[in-house]
Amino acid sequence: IKKKKIYFQLIKILESEKIKFDFNSLKILSYAANGSMRDALTLSDQAIVIGNGVIEFNKVNNMLGYFDNKYSIHILELLIYNDSKKIMKIISQLSLNNINWE
Repeated sequence: IKKKKIYFQLIKILESEKIKFDFNSLKILSYAANGSMRDALTLSDQAIVIGNGVIEFNKVNNMLGYFDNKYSIHILELLIYNDSKKIMKIISQLSLNNINWE
C-alpha cells in the first residue's frame, strides 16, 4: 500500500476513535510501516500507549529510533571544523538512545 494511502487511513481511523495526534507523527508512522497497513496500525497502537492516549511527534521519533535533525546539523558543523572527538561523542550518545541508523 502506498504511504499516502496509509497516512489518510490512519487519520480516518484515529479521528473516528477520537485519538489525538499530530499529522507529522502519522507521516512518520506511514513511512515506517513500509507499505503494510497492519504494521501502521501496530505502530500506531504502540505510539498511543507510549503517549498515554495521544500520538506525539517526539515520542514517535524516540519509539522508532529516529533522532532530531539538529544532531545532523551539529555533526556537519563539526565535520567542517574537523572535530572528530566531538563527532564520536555525539554518535556514542545517540547510540545509547537506540537510534535507527538506516
